[in-house]
Amino acid sequence: MKYRTVWKDTLREIWRTKTRFLSIFAIIMLGVAFFAGLSATGPVMVHTAGDGQ
Repeated sequence: MKYRTVWKDTLREIWRTKTRFLSIFAIIMLGVAFFAGLSATGPVMVHTAGDGQ
């Protein structure tokens, strides 16, 4: 199978279902942002809790 055909078909499907693609993309971006925020905040919270002793 040619890769060009696969890309063409993929882009055609995304173009036909724009709202679905954008909705899924937004949900994934929200999850990534939430995970990145938790990953960045975790060590800072541990450090802050350790300073109180």
